[in-house]
Amino acid sequence: MTTSLPAISPTDAAPVRLRAEDPGDLLAVLPYLLGYHPTESLVMAVVSDRTIAVGVRVDLIEDPAAIADRFEELARVNRADGVLLVAYSADPAAADRLLLPTITALAEIGVIEALYADGHRWWSRICDQGCCPPEGTEYRIDDNRLAAEAVFSGLTAGSDRSAIEELVRGPAPALMPVLDEVGERMVDEVCRMDVQCRRRLIRELVDDYVGRRSAGQAVQLTDEELVRLACLVVDLWVRDEAWARITRETASFHVELWQQVVSRSEEALASAPLCLLGMAAWVAGQGTLQVCCIERMRRIDPSYSMTDLLQDINDRAIPPGFWRNVRPGLVAALDELSDESAGRLDRAERRPNRAERRPNRAERRRRARRRSRC
Repeated sequence: MTTSLPAISPTDAAPVRLRAEDPGDLLAVLPYLLGYHPTESLVMAVVSDRTIAVGVRVDLIEDPAAIADRFEELARVNRADGVLLVAYSADPAAADRLLLPTITALAEIGVIEALYADGHRWWSRICDQGCCPPEGTEYRIDDNRLAAEAVFSGLTAGSDRSAIEELVRGPAPALMPVLDEVGERMVDEVCRMDVQCRRRLIRELVDDYVGRRSAGQAVQLTDEELVRLACLVVDLWVRDEAWARITRETASFHVELWQQVVSRSEEALASAPLCLLGMAAWVAGQGTLQVCCIERMRRIDPSYSMTDLLQDINDRAIPPGFWRNVRPGLVAALDELSDESAGRLDRAERRPNRAERRPNRAERRRRARRRSRC
């Protein structure tokens, strides 16, 4: 699986500038860009104007020729001045199997540095000078100045990828009896509203949460509030209203909100919250979280079309700043949606043969029972 890395600046409103001066600094900062400490991985960071513009992470077991082609395409599309490569593994042969062909493939673009790191020492694969001893160079992330600066700036790095996967896993089994009861009530409540009422309500609820968080308030929503949000965004146009509320400046708060919703969404209601979390993660520069959302969606609802959009964003390593070009069109389309057309779309959205409604037979039956109440 490929993971897109953000630029060093997670938002336009509060840019984080971390200046790496040597390979040890680079190894210290990359986990904070990923959100976790990578293992058995190859990371490419595309450098443009002396800044990491975009990057990707792949598993070492990937096909070397395919990865070399993909990395070269991404570097050219993003107008790279050069690239940085780091292979993480306890086994140097496993690292070199993918790293060395990639160095060759990207030679024309320019490989600024290519490192093999085993968690304790690093070796440069493009330097044969005395500055790179054969026994490698020791490095430590925990006492590196850039790691401290990253933490001070609000960046985090989990121990491994599983910590991020946990954020999208959904409710614990022990919570399901309570959530089933709350879900029954919230489905009935939401189904009594027309689509325009749902659209207004989602705008109010999302704006209220983001407004309070922007003011520095701690906000923990109740189970009922979270399940209500999950039920509201089952409607595609209501979901898109929530999507359009995301901005570069507030994306991290939308990540918080939809992660809470996902944590209380049973599988039949999880698709829209997961995709909204994935979109907010992309705009916030949290590429690994975005990919974890995609992976769970592929398991539980593979035909949900917003997942394909998230996948395309990740595959093409589209930078978060591109959202500024996309959002105005989405907002304009929602503004132009009349009551009459919204009603037609609402009725169409409830048809059982709609593509977004066909994850599997068990879920179809469950969702059909709920739709029949609306």
